[in-house]
Amino acid sequence: MKNRFTLLLLVIIEVTALLLFFILTDISPYVRGGFGWRWPLAPVPAGKALALLSVLAAYAGGAYILVHRVRRTAPALVWAFLGAVLIPCAVIALRHDNVVFELLSRTLSSLTTGPHHAAAELDWSTDPLRRWPAVMAGFAGHNSHMSISPPGAILFYAMLNALFRALPGIAGQVQQALLPCFCDNPVLIQYAPEEWASALFGVLMPVWAGLAVFPLYSSTRRLSTPEQGRWAAIWWPLVPAVSLFAASPNTLYPLLTLLAFDLVTRWCRTERGAYRFGLAGLITGLGTFAYPGFAPVPVMLGLYVALDLVRKHGWNLRRVLRAGLPLAAWLIAGFGLPWLIFWLASDLTPLDILTASMTQHIPLERPYLPWVWLHLQDWVLFTGVPLIALWLAGTFRPAKEPEARAIGNVGLVMFITILVIDLSGISRGETGRVWLLYTPFVLIAAADGLYRLAGERRRAAAWAVIAVCQAALLVAPAAMWDTMISDLGPSPAPPGGLQATQPANARFGDLFTLTGWDATVEDAAILLRLDWRAEQRTITPYTFSATLIGPDSAPASEVITWQPLEGRYPTTCWAPGESVGDAVRLPLPEGAAPGAWWIRLAVSGGNAPAEHLPVISADGQPA
Repeated sequence: MKNRFTLLLLVIIEVTALLLFFILTDISPYVRGGFGWRWPLAPVPAGKALALLSVLAAYAGGAYILVHRVRRTAPALVWAFLGAVLIPCAVIALRHDNVVFELLSRTLSSLTTGPHHAAAELDWSTDPLRRWPAVMAGFAGHNSHMSISPPGAILFYAMLNALFRALPGIAGQVQQALLPCFCDNPVLIQYAPEEWASALFGVLMPVWAGLAVFPLYSSTRRLSTPEQGRWAAIWWPLVPAVSLFAASPNTLYPLLTLLAFDLVTRWCRTERGAYRFGLAGLITGLGTFAYPGFAPVPVMLGLYVALDLVRKHGWNLRRVLRAGLPLAAWLIAGFGLPWLIFWLASDLTPLDILTASMTQHIPLERPYLPWVWLHLQDWVLFTGVPLIALWLAGTFRPAKEPEARAIGNVGLVMFITILVIDLSGISRGETGRVWLLYTPFVLIAAADGLYRLAGERRRAAAWAVIAVCQAALLVAPAAMWDTMISDLGPSPAPPGGLQATQPANARFGDLFTLTGWDATVEDAAILLRLDWRAEQRTITPYTFSATLIGPDSAPASEVITWQPLEGRYPTTCWAPGESVGDAVRLPLPEGAAPGAWWIRLAVSGGNAPAEHLPVISADGQPA
């Protein structure tokens, strides 16, 4: 046994080294995918990669001490939770200076995620739930993730919008804090305060993903030992997909699968409280209502319970059915409840939604045979070869003791589930992200594999080897591949003020002060230069206008309107106290009469675009 496990560790180290070579050199692009989908190559400077490696080394070192030197479980779980929250931030910092901005960008984007954008885009007064297949088709082309999705995730954000609409004070403060991140985006600056506030849920996605460590520990401990539970929990932040897909709802879904599984294991342990299967079914039903990838989860849970009943009762079909059928009824009832409510409310059956989803999903160009391998490759890379190896080694070396087989069945059920999903051909690339909700079961099975295959004296060293290999396989793709590309750019840099020759000190409402101006005649036009100072943050873009007044005191031209700096730096970007210089060309009419010309300047916008802001001149009089 010792020699076999030593050989397994050597294989893990060698395969890890080989994968690192292929990822870091990109000698074969097929490691990044192919045949219709490939992760974009975008290496970062070596110094940044070393910084991430240092963060992971600190995490792994602290984890080793807490797992193998400290008897208490709570510190290890808190450490794992903090790692699951902070390591994704360190990965984002490889490519983005502002981590919060990037998490917000991924949440608001229709390219990287989609549900928040869709909830803001839809007109809920038209009752879109009743025509959801048509809504899904309407998302195709600009919100591809939502074009195949049931309404659950979008409806969740709509409910968050309604909640924050009832809390205008909080929503307004959040809007003031977040709007500067996208102050020049013409779509986002039109968002209501509650739509900005609901985006915080996506910004906090690493927190929700980190919460998975608690049911992960609870389920593993219940099936085996507290030590194995700590191993599984501590490994969770070292799963590459958890960090590389931060802000994606896919990092939240493992928490839901683990909560459902935790309920199932509670019954398996005590055989009391069959209602727990109803709750587990409800969780998976809600998950499927938000994300079609959840569909195999209740089947997987049912298969696990069936194997557990066989473990307890043997192959006595009558006893297994007598115990299992009530549990199946609870599970199905809970799973179907969200869909039944939706059916009654919308007259749309689950089959209607499935048909609309597959209509958008199946035509994606993914040849079957190459992707039978590439789907597994993608999932293994974003899960981690060391954990996959421990899972498979433990699963195919079954335990002899009935109690040990309870956790061993997790690995077997996972193997069957992944094999069926892969061979069915329903996946269409990106399985490292899409199959993340199944990855926690790999960690549970891997903890069992390490416990049974390694001797007691060697477990600590073996755990360290696994952790180091996992950390290396997280850093490499993070440093070489850009796995989350948003279509939302950062706000523009402040242009600064300008040196105007004529002082003004005219205040436009409580928002802007014209501190200086000057004008010159160039090519039959007046070039007007304005130096502004922002007095407070605005949440709507204001429009500037000018009218030329001729020597006869009559308007000599139509009103000329513009956005500051040709729309590149709207007033929503102006910070309190900031100086902003602007210039605009005002064409003179043909045959302009000589003499004194005046320029009438106004600022309008907000809720009444036709009304100008009141102006107070330097002497304190209305102007």
